[in-house]
Amino acid sequence: MNQSTSWCGDPHRPVLEALGWTEEHDAAFSKYTGPYVPGRVACRQKTVWEVLVDGGSVTAGLSGALRKLGRFPAVGDFVVVLDQREAGTSTIVDILPQKTRFARASPGLEGADQVIAANIDTVFIVTAAGHDLNARRIERYLAIAHASGACPVVVINKSDLADDPASLADDLASVAPGIPVIPISAVSGEGIDRLGPYLLPRSTVALIGSSGVGKSTLINRLMGGQVQETSHTRASDDRGRHTTTVRQLFVLNGGALMIDNPGLREDGIGRHRRYLPGYPRTGRRVPVLGLPPRTGAGVCGAGGRAGGIPLCSAAGEFPPARPGTRIRTG
Repeated sequence: MNQSTSWCGDPHRPVLEALGWTEEHDAAFSKYTGPYVPGRVACRQKTVWEVLVDGGSVTAGLSGALRKLGRFPAVGDFVVVLDQREAGTSTIVDILPQKTRFARASPGLEGADQVIAANIDTVFIVTAAGHDLNARRIERYLAIAHASGACPVVVINKSDLADDPASLADDLASVAPGIPVIPISAVSGEGIDRLGPYLLPRSTVALIGSSGVGKSTLINRLMGGQVQETSHTRASDDRGRHTTTVRQLFVLNGGALMIDNPGLREDGIGRHRRYLPGYPRTGRRVPVLGLPPRTGAGVCGAGGRAGGIPLCSAAGEFPPARPGTRIRTG
């Protein structure tokens, strides 16, 4: 097998079950025998993917059949890899069913979705005290998070720079009713322990947010060392540069998995606009990629998540908003 010392980060030595592999994946993979191995996509570089497998990682290309169908693996996808050891190559030949998918829509209501990451349990919407703390921006990130099927948590980084850190959550109360809002400082470590209930072993968390809010610094804090490059923000407006350029899955020390995403500058609401506050909703949960809705309560929280697309508002109602607007995230 084409073992790789990854350009995505330090080499991993994972066990498949620790990557979130379930009995459902076993059933989906059961039709494959012989030189096929299961794995989980850790990152993509142009035309190849790094896939975590039992005991290591492989660098794999994509089969012509999947390319013809326009099916490209996203970070977090569980895939089937054809191990052609005699040829020294590995090829992704199938993508197993996704339980959730995090996508951003093309402009317009009917724009095609671009899948950014898959099989996510929780989305950390990372913002920062200062100019980036914008309620409308958070509202639109929440729309995308709700559409993914994962549960959102708002993380306000750089809380140590605020005059009154305790009041930061109040600034977002009108657009995030019932959503956990957690002020932290990734530099000092203040408040990091409050993220613990969402970082359970084998669970997957995706980070989204604009550039310069400290997503890479948070990854470094949780990993206990420098695994991601960071850069300073401009003092004039707190704007950051795109330090992270590749989506990547990390295995945290406690056993949780975290996907870091490059900063998003602008996105189209598209079909996600029905998840904006004030947009008419039926209350029906929509299964992801044909998977049946899960049973359970309709409110997300640490240690539990709703079936299908969750309704993560404890209040059950949302304040009026401007449906159909475009996301500006930078």
